[in-house]
Amino acid sequence: MVDQSWSRGEPNDLCNQDCGLMSSSGAWDDLSCDPGNKRTFVCQRQKIDEGEKFDFDLNVAQVDRQVTRCLYRLP
Repeated sequence: MVDQSWSRGEPNDLCNQDCGLMSSSGAWDDLSCDPGNKRTFVCQRQKIDEGEKFDFDLNVAQVDRQVTRCLYRLP
């Protein structure tokens, strides 16, 4: 997954931050891979037009329809 939308000053790899997250604004941040920081999945979809909003409150069926690829973390 390639993205250049890092939050200001990120990625900074502070204390070996090897995981990441995307905020609701769409900006990326690196963070530690501690179990408490892990999320269920990261999804990639086709580029959207400027001004189009991505709904971050999707259920699994909606995610399957709106994304092109998801990377799932197994429990």
